[in-house]
Amino acid sequence: VSDRVIATLLIEMDGIEKLKGVTIIAATNRPDCIDPALMRPGRFDRLVYVPLPDEQTRSEIFQIRFRHSPIDSNIQIERLVELTKNYSGAEITAVCDEAALIALRDNIDAPHIEWQHFERALISIKPRTSDEHIRRLDQFTKQHGK
Repeated sequence: VSDRVIATLLIEMDGIEKLKGVTIIAATNRPDCIDPALMRPGRFDRLVYVPLPDEQTRSEIFQIRFRHSPIDSNIQIERLVELTKNYSGAEITAVCDEAALIALRDNIDAPHIEWQHFERALISIKPRTSDEHIRRLDQFTKQHGK
């Protein structure tokens, strides 16, 4: 981020008048790149690490996505959960959407989404978060966050 953008953000955050009841929330997947000026007390006072979904959460995401989709009865959610380690919620949603599109491309009258559609979707939708990146986020959180 350019110095000018950071300077503008700092001016807005510090402001001339104090606003009561105003909370500023920001999100990043690169906390190690945050300008130290933003981390000064009185600006962003608290860091909250939101990890990638665990197995139970991934299972719940699939169950929610499957509520309104015609899924073959042979689909094993547990297997999809295993195959989506390091996937974000958005990436899991993209896998489900891609599987549905593949099913429609194969057969516009397809009665349901089959396992092969998920296999193909998982080939094209890969997680963007590596184990190394997760390790760095964990380390940053231990040093700076709560």
